[in-house]
Formats: sequence, structure tokens, C-alpha cells
Amino acid sequence: MRCLKLICSSSLIILLLVFYSCKQKTKAKISKTPSKHVDARPVVDTSKAIYYGSFRLFDDTSYKLKIEAFNREESDETKPDAILTLKQTQNGKTLILTKDSLVSQNGGYVKFADFNNDGVKDLLVFYFDGARANPRFHLYLINNKLHRLIRVKGFEELTNAEFDSKNNIITSLGLSGTDYYSFYRITNENKLINLGHSFEVREAHYDEDGYDSKYDKAIKAIVKENRLK
Repeated sequence: MRCLKLICSSSLIILLLVFYSCKQKTKAKISKTPSKHVDARPVVDTSKAIYYGSFRLFDDTSYKLKIEAFNREESDETKPDAILTLKQTQNGKTLILTKDSLVSQNGGYVKFADFNNDGVKDLLVFYFDGARANPRFHLYLINNKLHRLIRVKGFEELTNAEFDSKNNIITSLGLSGTDYYSFYRITNENKLINLGHSFEVREAHYDEDGYDSKYDKAIKAIVKENRLK
């Protein structure tokens, strides 16, 4: 009888050991099983950025330009809906060099083009379009030597701005029933100045109104005046 008890006790101990070993292996398998992927992206709403753009500037990886837009449906020119930030990160430290609140009707669309004739493409951030095809942009001059981003005040009022690098003249075209041409330049002090000699052309009467002669006359007059200064 005593031997039988010992055998039973030994069998029970073995069974317990086997059960414990199986339980530990099961735990190990569970811990190694990868958890299901959860999409942690935030739900889009007007209180959070719905557009994000990041760009390297000055051919230097330590400088980053970031643009965040918050409401692409906003149509009020007086309400900023985008933030532009220029940062420099060096040795683990980040310095904010520029931070502007902007109106950007279509959510932070940007392009690069030279507008001060220094051979460096400048930054244009979309501002507003309006009822007709009259897009306007905020202009930031890019200075690669000084590592600076310089906003040109008043440029955002120019519609359909184009740059003539040969004559260093910015042409603004306002489209309406009568198209309005005006001419500008950015000075060495980064100021936008009106060069005068603006003219109008009726949209359906370009030949009758002498568009070509008016445009050529305006450009020649501006070039002549600047040579005299």
C-alpha cells in the first residue's frame, strides 16, 4: 500500500511538471506572436493639420522648411489657415528661424521660381485665387549665402505674376472683363516696387487695343528709365 501511494505521488508530481512546462511554452508562443497592426493616423478635422510639406533648404540638411495647412475649404482671405516654419537642427538642438501664419486657400501648395534675378529659385506659397483665374502667392526670397528666408511684403497682391529675367521685371496680369497689366521689381533691399506704365486691354479686343505695342512700349520705357538712374 505504501509503495502504491509513493507511485501515485510520483505520478502526480510528473503530471504537474508536464502541465507547468506546457503552460510556459504556451506563454512563450503567445509573447512572440506579433500584435495586430493598429492604424494610429489621426482623424482629419479642422483643428489638425490636413496637409504637410517638408523641404530641405540652402542645400544643407540641417535646415528644414515645414508647411502645415489646417482647412483647405477656408475661403476667407483674412483668416490664416497655414503655418510656415523654418528650423535648423545642429548637435541635437533645434532653432526656429522663421514661423509665419498664412492664408493658403488650397492647403499649402508651393512652387519654386526666381523673382529677384539672383539665379536662385525662391519659394512661393499659394495664397488665394478668387472668382477668376487670378492666383496669388506669398513670396519668400531664398538667400543661400546667409541661409535666410525673406518674405516680400505686398507680393501676395500680384495676380498671375511672371518674371522677365532679361529685363528684371515682374509682370502682373489681372484677368477680368478688362485685363490689367502692371510691372514691378524687387530691390536690393528686398522691397517690391511698382515700376509704373500699367495698361488695360479689353479681353475680347487684344488686337484692336494694341496689346503688343502697349506691352513693348511699357517694357522699353521701364528699361530706359532704369538705365538713366
